[in-house]
Amino acid sequence: MNENLETLTKLRLLLEVDGIGPGKLFNLLSKFNSLDNLINANFKSLTLTEGISQTLANKILKKIDDYSTFSKVIEKELNLLEKNNAKWITFWSDSYPQNLKNIFAPPIILYYKGTLLKQDANSIAIVGTRMPTQYGKSIAQNFASDLAKNGISVISGMARGIDSSAHWGSLKGSGRTIAIIGSGLDVIYPAENKKLFNQIIENGAVISEY
Repeated sequence: MNENLETLTKLRLLLEVDGIGPGKLFNLLSKFNSLDNLINANFKSLTLTEGISQTLANKILKKIDDYSTFSKVIEKELNLLEKNNAKWITFWSDSYPQNLKNIFAPPIILYYKGTLLKQDANSIAIVGTRMPTQYGKSIAQNFASDLAKNGISVISGMARGIDSSAHWGSLKGSGRTIAIIGSGLDVIYPAENKKLFNQIIENGAVISEY
């Protein structure tokens, strides 16, 4: 699937439909064989798809009618991404994290800052409490550092506590670390992790669905 403004607009448009998530969109794409076929589908063919009610089919068609307006919104978003040195990929991209492809209903679109490498498939996730003991933080950091020294990328969520310790440990071990965050790339949370955020971008990637 080509990764361009048109593709992103169509995917985002469909995901904006109330009742359409990654799982259902994957089913629709499988049914219609291509994104263009899906966008050009009629009411009858949509309702013949498992899980698509008449109400949902109407919602899809109504949203597709807004394509022209919606494409302008996406174009502005892409310009903003570019200004902030951020990128986007779809599930079909060669750069899409291989391990993430294996989960149930993986995100169809990801936004990221930094670099995504094939070697990150060799990774371990370390996550934990936001209020760890000093001993807990030390263990997380040392464990992550040892993993990094052995060529294993460390994945966490950049939250306070164990997550941050894991990222710092990986960086200390001169390894790669990936942060998967629950906010947009324009929101550094917690704010105290701004330095960590920038370090991760230099030595891995910060990834978001938003």
